[in-house]
Amino acid sequence: MHIAIRLPEQTASNYVPAVQRRVNQKAFEEISESWRQRGAQIGKNVRILGQLDQVNPHLISIGDNSVVGGHSALLAHGPTKEGARCTLGKNVYVGFGAIVLQGVSVGDNSIVGAGAVVAQDVPPNSIVAGNPARIVRQRDPQELASYIQAMQEGRYIGAVMPDGKNRRVDE
Repeated sequence: MHIAIRLPEQTASNYVPAVQRRVNQKAFEEISESWRQRGAQIGKNVRILGQLDQVNPHLISIGDNSVVGGHSALLAHGPTKEGARCTLGKNVYVGFGAIVLQGVSVGDNSIVGAGAVVAQDVPPNSIVAGNPARIVRQRDPQELASYIQAMQEGRYIGAVMPDGKNRRVDE
């Protein structure tokens, strides 16, 4: 017996670009609260899409307006070292698949590029990438202001309109 599942087709009439939608912050708050109950220190307006250390969640600290991207991990333990604090400052964005190792602090307003492996502290306002992660450049104050505004308004980070322009919905 075959069962067919019909999915709604995505057409121009029912497609809403991410830039026009709002993030479900309530769902992210529920995720943050579940980690707080395990001992993690999680700030306000945090979006956790990746993994936090399950062995030592009490050694994880994430500042306000930060994002832990999908398939990324914040670790507070390892096979050869004892547990050590893993800290993200305020307004930090950890990209898809990045790993922040135990004992590392990522400074306020920094970005960790997708796939990076962060084994050393990251100074504030830095953008790091690679394995091992290295500083690529300093974060521009204008792009930081745009990031903070998007987080506070519940918008998706980096979303662009279908015409390819990166602008706010109300512009």
